[in-house]
Amino acid sequence: MRKIRLLSLALASVLLFVFGCNNNPTGNNISLDQEAIEDYISNDLDFAGYFAFEEYYGEEDTVTRLRTITGPSIWYREPQNINRDMSINIVNDSAFVSFWGSVGGVFHILERDISASPDTVIDHQKNLDDNSSNYAIFKRALGATAYRGWVLESLTGVNVNGLDRQKGDCVVVWIDSLRINCESYEDTLFTTPFVFFERGELLTFGGQEAVTLTLYSGYDIYSYLHAHSMGHWRRWRFAEEIEPGVWEGYWITPLIPGIRAIAFDALRKATIDEEDSPYESNIWLFPYRVE
Repeated sequence: MRKIRLLSLALASVLLFVFGCNNNPTGNNISLDQEAIEDYISNDLDFAGYFAFEEYYGEEDTVTRLRTITGPSIWYREPQNINRDMSINIVNDSAFVSFWGSVGGVFHILERDISASPDTVIDHQKNLDDNSSNYAIFKRALGATAYRGWVLESLTGVNVNGLDRQKGDCVVVWIDSLRINCESYEDTLFTTPFVFFERGELLTFGGQEAVTLTLYSGYDIYSYLHAHSMGHWRRWRFAEEIEPGVWEGYWITPLIPGIRAIAFDALRKATIDEEDSPYESNIWLFPYRVE
């Protein structure tokens, strides 16, 4: 059984500025260091796996599944505008990086119109406005030459809020916590996605490991899991709501080793069940490793 060493966002920020002053100052080269870190983020293949916050959008196969629709059971997100930004704060040999992302588009709910032709499908569309945030710490490694010596030391999970612009810039759905239980991690609880994982100590599972997942929310939600299966993103609804706001689901990790992301998706029930209700969601993503 593995143990997770987690560092809170606030504590990580303090340690960065306390211990970041021990080595040679960056000085006038700070702009070059920022560019080096940006290049690292853009070019490092593993890094893309850590922060692929938008890849799960639109992964559903709607063409073949339309044949079995009996109600508004098919939905998907259609991204139309994806934007990313970051802020890099360097203190000597340490750098704290804040990431922001936004995805604008359409949330589709497909419903077969049983009162018309069997082939008639109604596409209920809602405005999609997702905003993500996550954080990372870089350190300058002795002897490293690529990217001016900067390497990724630790990173957080990703939080994605689906905002209801009709009610202002307010978040209207929250995931309270997430529990995982499996051979590698016995009864492990996350109360926020903003905890730091050291790069070498991501959530790590064996191939084809069975994982029990429990998602908690104080809102009236449907709970979904987005994860890789057979080389592609797939979506599963959590098996059952065992009590109000508590959803339990099961996941079998991929067989092939590698670094990927997994997304836990809380959608307000009214988003799917009520035509006039706006799109409202909260998503937590975590990087993980299969070995």
